[in-house]
Amino acid sequence: MSNDTRRLTEGAPLLAAYSSPQGRVLTVMHLLPHSTGVVAILPRELVPQTLERLRKFVLRAKVQIEDASELIHVSGPSTARRQLRSAHLPHSPLR
Repeated sequence: MSNDTRRLTEGAPLLAAYSSPQGRVLTVMHLLPHSTGVVAILPRELVPQTLERLRKFVLRAKVQIEDASELIHVSGPSTARRQLRSAHLPHSPLR
């Protein structure tokens, strides 16, 4: 990740990029603090390959990386905030 996830604080989303080892940006995402960890919002078409790449770094950590696109779908910037609120994410910073 291009940003320090420790900077995530309650109510403060963070813009981050996931890059290849050569520094090429593979996806840009918004990270949101969540009661169970972190929610990453990124384009739906980039979810499968991003999940696959990030899971390679889990190793022995007690971390789960899951696709929650069935729970939430953001269709555009003008409606994103309303859609995220209606997703009923526990302790969402957008409530």
